[in-house]
Amino acid sequence: GRARRAPTAGFRFGLKSAKLEVVNLNRPLLLGHRGASLYAPENTLRAFELALAHACDGFEFDVRLTADGDAVCWHDPILEPAPPGLLPLEYALDFSPPAFLNIELKVGGVVSRFRDTLSALTPERTAITSFLPEVVEEVAACLPHIPAGLICRNEQQFAELHRVNASV
Repeated sequence: GRARRAPTAGFRFGLKSAKLEVVNLNRPLLLGHRGASLYAPENTLRAFELALAHACDGFEFDVRLTADGDAVCWHDPILEPAPPGLLPLEYALDFSPPAFLNIELKVGGVVSRFRDTLSALTPERTAITSFLPEVVEEVAACLPHIPAGLICRNEQQFAELHRVNASV
């Protein structure tokens, strides 16, 4: 059969900020995906604590809005009623510093509703990322001191990175 083209890197982060100093380490930045999600439920305090206990520099976690507008750490769309035990965004932010936080916004509206809370984050220890270009643009406009990144999983989305970078 016809040879398949090898996929490009699974995820690419386009961070537009001169302030992302943590990447100047003499080694790669080590982040737990949704915390240490192999050892504890993802996006939970326990997963975040375990990621740091396993010598990670920090962790990536997902943020969504509940029906009543609260920001919570949760990956999948929230079905009604919301699952019990959702971790409020503020609890995850308590890890900064010393942990590096890669905050993945799964939906729009988080930055505008929680601007004061997010603006207090340390830019050297934080990146806010999303698959949604409009969210990345909102981060760049409302929180210019925080590195913003567009997550891409295919060439079409990667091309969108160039448009976003030109607009911020």
